[in-house]
Amino acid sequence: MTVKGKSAPLRLYRAVEARARFGTDLTRTENTLFVGREVEKTLLQGLFDRCTRDSTVELVTLVGEPGVGKSRLCAELARYIDERPELIRWRQGRCLPYGEGITFWALGELVKSHAGVFDSDSPETATAKLEDVLPEIEERDWLKTRLLPLLGIDTGQSESREESFAAWRRFVESIASDGPSVVVIEDLHWADPPLLDFLSYFAEWAQGVPLLFLCTARPELFERHGSWSARTRNAHTINLSPLSGDETSELVQGLLEQSVSEQVRQTILERAGGNPLYAEEFVRLVGDRGLGDTDQGVAFPDSVQALIAARLDTLSPERKALLHDAAVVGKVFWAGALAAMGDLEVREVHLALHELSRRELVRPARRSTMEGESEYSFWHVLVCDVAYAQIPRAARARKHAAAAAWMEAKAGQRVEDLADVLAHHYQEALELARAADDPVAEELLPAARRMLELAGDRAVSLDLPKAETFYRRAGALYDAHDVAEAQLLLKTARIVAGLSVARAEEDATRSVALFEQAGDELGTAEALLELSRLASYKGNDAEDRVHAERARQLLERHPPGRVFALYLVRKAGDEMMAGKSKECIVTSDAAIALANELGLDELAARTLQHRGVARTDLGDLGGLDDLRESIEGLAGASALTVGIAHLNLADATFMSVGAQEGLDLHGATQSFCESRGLYGSLWWSRSESTWMLFDLGRWDELLATVDEVAAAVEQTGGLQALELALPYQALVVLRRGRPATASSIAEDVLPKARASTDMQLLVPALAVGALVAAGNGDEDRALGLVRELLDVTRGRADRYRALFLPELTTMCASLDALDLAHELADSLTIDLGRSGTARAAAAAVLAEAEGRVREAVRLYEEAARRWRDFGGVPGVAQALLGRARCLVALDLPGAEPPLTEARELFAVLGDVAGLAEAAKLVAR
Repeated sequence: MTVKGKSAPLRLYRAVEARARFGTDLTRTENTLFVGREVEKTLLQGLFDRCTRDSTVELVTLVGEPGVGKSRLCAELARYIDERPELIRWRQGRCLPYGEGITFWALGELVKSHAGVFDSDSPETATAKLEDVLPEIEERDWLKTRLLPLLGIDTGQSESREESFAAWRRFVESIASDGPSVVVIEDLHWADPPLLDFLSYFAEWAQGVPLLFLCTARPELFERHGSWSARTRNAHTINLSPLSGDETSELVQGLLEQSVSEQVRQTILERAGGNPLYAEEFVRLVGDRGLGDTDQGVAFPDSVQALIAARLDTLSPERKALLHDAAVVGKVFWAGALAAMGDLEVREVHLALHELSRRELVRPARRSTMEGESEYSFWHVLVCDVAYAQIPRAARARKHAAAAAWMEAKAGQRVEDLADVLAHHYQEALELARAADDPVAEELLPAARRMLELAGDRAVSLDLPKAETFYRRAGALYDAHDVAEAQLLLKTARIVAGLSVARAEEDATRSVALFEQAGDELGTAEALLELSRLASYKGNDAEDRVHAERARQLLERHPPGRVFALYLVRKAGDEMMAGKSKECIVTSDAAIALANELGLDELAARTLQHRGVARTDLGDLGGLDDLRESIEGLAGASALTVGIAHLNLADATFMSVGAQEGLDLHGATQSFCESRGLYGSLWWSRSESTWMLFDLGRWDELLATVDEVAAAVEQTGGLQALELALPYQALVVLRRGRPATASSIAEDVLPKARASTDMQLLVPALAVGALVAAGNGDEDRALGLVRELLDVTRGRADRYRALFLPELTTMCASLDALDLAHELADSLTIDLGRSGTARAAAAAVLAEAEGRVREAVRLYEEAARRWRDFGGVPGVAQALLGRARCLVALDLPGAEPPLTEARELFAVLGDVAGLAEAAKLVAR
């Protein structure tokens, strides 16, 4: 169409239908009088107005007994919003009452409603719809990968919860990025702790968007989770109490569509107890039974459940049976499911549901969550509960099985999205059939196992404890020695390792036994590799090697395949961590070649990490290319895996190129980790950055960083990153003249480092422990720690001994232990980066200590130059001081400039010990 003021024609589109849905359970025809909730309504509207005005997130929980008016208050807010002129988004989800059910179902409904995804969509269609609503940000692919599990689409990755939370927060924020929005989560009392944790996290971390997060819950929410929202900013709880007598009377009068006797009206008021739902149900029962004009005492049921049951008893047997089938499906159900379960025509079901809707027992949804299927929900969840309770137990099993069969057929390729629900139905059917000695139980057993395992697979990327629960429930359906359980046990061990190494070890051990019983050598080898991994987590190197060797012996009897590739990657990683660089490169090459041959791209990319670190350890800068290529190849991997790759690149760059270059990459790593919610990796990187801050002479910043990491450890618990930084803190404190404090820090970290057996923890702890002991006059302890360092680094990469080589060489020389100093330095050969620079500095110290003073002048000059190029300020200062000291000893001119610069650098560092050494030289 040509438009005035536009040079080119404009394309016009006709709106056919809304792409997004509000979400489940929104359609409510509220024709009854709104009574007694004006204060709460005003408060809720005011909170929405505030979040709109200030672009803030408000978390509101409506709390009350069933039927007290929580949904009605939500509907009143929706009415208030509809009357406003601007576009305001409303999205809604619900928690399901399945006990150990579906952790993030409500969040999944939110994503599906916003993207317009149907439960019946194929994975390709659902993915395309999700992509259409993703925010235009650099991390779109990352965001998509973390959201797909909420749609029941497997990404093959197990994400950390912190990363998933960060991605989900970004997505929910994007809903409100264009204007005010409301997100409703109903029935929060059925939520599992992880969902509550996410909601609290979201309210705490989301910012800059106008969003009202509205939750409804019964009081038992606080019985199960007493601290819910207590420590969350912008969190509000609105408690709904029963209506007063006058308010109930006003409501009842508005509900009555016929004249009733005073006796009936008084009975309704007394029995309703201020509960609007109870009042409505009493009035409906009066209408259903035609009791309005009686003057006799009316025998009303004593409870709302009995009241609803009495109303259901007024239905015809056909309508009642249909309602029973609907109750088996759940609070939300579909006409097609009822037709299949009851062997009825769909048209007949629609007519029946229309009648039940007129009687206010069910209500239709505006848009279905299954394309082509008419969706309904019960008027209130209590109606669903009562209808289900009326079904004879013997009949429930086949009804659950029929409901599951229909949903599974409709889900098609996206059955994983409904796996949790299907697992519930199949397991309920199985247990009911077994209790009734129904022969259908044997037919249901495979389906129950399959869906429980599939539900566990779905939960792996969402909630590891819930995944374990599903796997355990699936495992309980196998006989004790059923070899078919072996693969499930191995899968369980892999995910449980992050929760309990002991439980994972038990699962892997049972898996090995069952694979052996079945004669499956490849399965046995894979389970042994898992035991090897778990042994390494415990720091048990001997056990690690035993399991790995057993796996190797089994694998040698088979052509190289996927399991052998896993073995090679594990072996390469162990060799890298042990500092066996040459062996690591050989193993890595073999692993990469096999992984490429088998199409295991991510495995090949991960192995490049091992090879890259090993190459740089051997002085080959090409290792940095391996590390960069690895990051590119891991683009679709979990953010935790990519974050570790960034950490490795930053550390290798520091050791090979320079301190500032390494610190810059750590800064980029921390930005990546923060954007992905990887707070453990973020603090690990912050802790490692102290290594570079020490060399760069930014000691005040180093101490502040240690304090930040310590605070994070105290808050998060279990994080071991702090030990990476403590030796550097101790060394700074020692150089600044506080030996007692330094000793306390060093003595605290050393036992933890020894227990870890990790060289990057152990070597600094031993080295700084020795320096601190020497500073406190304990020569024997200092030299003993140096000997221990020599033992643990024997045969390992140069970088470990080179880490504190100049300082330890100086200390050994001062203690007349030049043999130890030579043993530290003489075995090192790498000249690249920090290791080569440290060797040059140590060579100067040895030359001076051995009386080769003229040579030492030249060597100190070379060391100062190399430290400048590398970015090592303390190293420059010590080299300058050493050169000046040698010049003075030789009575040669030229000592003043290096001495002056050294003193200036020591002053900037706050290095009291360095200044004292310089002052002695000035005095000479």
